[in-house]
Amino acid sequence: LVTRFGYKPVLMPGMACIAVGLLLLSVAGQHTNFFEVLVPGLVLLGYGAGTSFMPLLGIAMSEVPHEDAGLSSGIANVSMQMSAAVGLAILGTVAANRTNALTSIGHSHVSALAAGYHLAFVIGGTSAEMCLKTVKLGSAGCLDTLPTQGTGSGQAFRDVELVAKL
Repeated sequence: LVTRFGYKPVLMPGMACIAVGLLLLSVAGQHTNFFEVLVPGLVLLGYGAGTSFMPLLGIAMSEVPHEDAGLSSGIANVSMQMSAAVGLAILGTVAANRTNALTSIGHSHVSALAAGYHLAFVIGGTSAEMCLKTVKLGSAGCLDTLPTQGTGSGQAFRDVELVAKL
């Protein structure tokens, strides 16, 4: 998709799907219907992640010389994995603290747990929405000018695509 449409047209809907998926999961409660709320939220998260990660990797590697492609790909992937792990740890801590606080003042464990997850999903969805707005407002067309085909810069990204197809 990136080679056909460019980075921004693929990245923006993916980030929007992540934000909507997280916010949809934030309305889940004790008696939420699995197929009406949770499945669409999880599908949106999966679609958003799938369509966002490749453009982000492409942006990170678009100006890397061919001989540094392996190093750059490793650094970009480690950065994405570490940021995801740290983000998950932070949101998990927020959810656990909210759950413990509500349980300590007399809420049932199930309702407190739902409220903790609700808060974590709202924070995650809001963060994804802020990232989407940052890319939308801050890019000022620079994502549209990154190479996705041709020779020279961007060759490392195409090499990674070839390896991924194997």
